[in-house]
Amino acid sequence: MIQGVKKKFGLDAKNIYAVTDAGSNVKRAVSLGNMEHHLCLGHALHNLVTVDGIDSVPEVKELVNKCKKIVKTVRYRLPEVELEAEKVQKEFLDSVERVVETLEIDESNPILQSNSQTATEASIEWFAEDMSLMTADNCRNIPSIKTTTPTRWHSILEMLESLIHVCNRDPINNMLRKVGKDELKITQNEWILLEDLVKFLNRFREAVEIMSSQKTCTMNVALVFRSEIIDVLKSLDDDESLVLFRLKRNMLANIDKRFPVTKPVVAAALLDKRFMGLKELDLYLESKNMTKASFLASYIKEVIKSHDLPGNCERNETYTSVSLNTSSSSSILSKLSKKHSAGHGHGLEDIDPLDQECWRYLASAVGSTDINNEDLLSFWNEKKKQFPWLSTFARALLCVPATSTPSERVFSVAGMVLSAKRSRLSPQRVNKIIFIHDNYRECKNYKEN
Repeated sequence: MIQGVKKKFGLDAKNIYAVTDAGSNVKRAVSLGNMEHHLCLGHALHNLVTVDGIDSVPEVKELVNKCKKIVKTVRYRLPEVELEAEKVQKEFLDSVERVVETLEIDESNPILQSNSQTATEASIEWFAEDMSLMTADNCRNIPSIKTTTPTRWHSILEMLESLIHVCNRDPINNMLRKVGKDELKITQNEWILLEDLVKFLNRFREAVEIMSSQKTCTMNVALVFRSEIIDVLKSLDDDESLVLFRLKRNMLANIDKRFPVTKPVVAAALLDKRFMGLKELDLYLESKNMTKASFLASYIKEVIKSHDLPGNCERNETYTSVSLNTSSSSSILSKLSKKHSAGHGHGLEDIDPLDQECWRYLASAVGSTDINNEDLLSFWNEKKKQFPWLSTFARALLCVPATSTPSERVFSVAGMVLSAKRSRLSPQRVNKIIFIHDNYRECKNYKEN
């Protein structure tokens, strides 16, 4: 199938890059197709959270499975659970109003304080105990009980969030007692563990926003995404439980397996000036005993065919030896850094033009803020005359997505479009509907213009 697609679209002479999950069948197909391979960051995070994390700690795995059973048990009686949750909500909001009235009366009619507990303190003592959970904002929108999806880790998070909501706890346990499933009732210690787990998983949701906020290429943020995941796993809280510590330790042990640091990931980070100082970047280059410039130059030659490079890699007058009286401070820094680097004792006339360009780019990147955070491709398009080799390389590399999530979203949309009641839709019409769904804004603007 892959070879057929390559032939149909004239891709036989192109470097094909597959972004897939870590399944053995997929990896085998990629190998047989002689393609480059990059692990999907979305699948990697799912496996890291579920397989390497939740499933590796018996206490957490049993508790999550217990929550799944609870959802299956109460899902057909959700109206009753929601009705009871609304009663809890109303009782709490009424109690807030009573406490406020008591405080207002106390302020308008002050009394002498004594060593004994005041009436006001007695009236709000019970209220203060659960104030961290029972807040008005937390009670206004009570989530319905969510189910899980096996292929998405954040569906587990949504399920746990809906269960631990303060207004849902008692109604859920009451419903379990009502249907004779007392063994599934969640204890106080289990509620605490679920709270810690939800708080921890929510930090991964924040990390995913790094990827979802990108509107063009995503390969450039793959390394900073990995760095943020590592930071989440290494962070420690004063009140962190031993169970959660073991969970994070097991996940951290598999970080290199799920998020390997590869040449494309490092090169894409180097093409984005914002990520020049990443520790992961320096560690990788140090292990390879290479500088940023030498790595870029060698990888460009590896990825892009020599006949595709500007000027066929011949010496260009722009990059030959130039006196240091040039007006470009970036060029001066580039020449000086290259001239005085270890292992480079020859003059600039002996430096390969591609190496010169890499050094000039890296020198100009120091302290630079001229990259649009939303569109790295536009930046390299604007720099194609200044950095022709790197611009060509950027077009070849940054078109590779860091995750297969966008294509899987298309499958989901197709599943909603082509239902049992719309089975007579032609393939051409389905394609058009999906295209408009994914490009509605552009289609609308085109129609208006």
